[in-house]
Amino acid sequence: MTSPPPDPRDDLIAELQRELAEFKRRVEQLTQENQQLRRAVGTSATGGRPPSGAPFRRVEHEKIPKDEPKRPDGPAGHVGVNRPTPDRIDETIVVPLDACPLCGGRG
Repeated sequence: MTSPPPDPRDDLIAELQRELAEFKRRVEQLTQENQQLRRAVGTSATGGRPPSGAPFRRVEHEKIPKDEPKRPDGPAGHVGVNRPTPDRIDETIVVPLDACPLCGGRG
């Protein structure tokens, strides 16, 4: 009795099994590397936490008082820069408001 002819899918199955084994090995390698990096970060000066913002806080006497809010414009004497007005307006679009911008009332 003769054996059945080899199935052409057998080669594909063997190749896929080799790739799967390689991927599993790579995942294990990356998992170990990830654990090492996490341990290294956990032993840093801040204990794995982000550094505090203390060096960038304003000193109490430099804070802007609440009754004197900061002006939204640039420094005194600074020349402002605006977009130039177009020579020709191609299209005008009317956009109705859903609510009053001052009181929030609906019209």
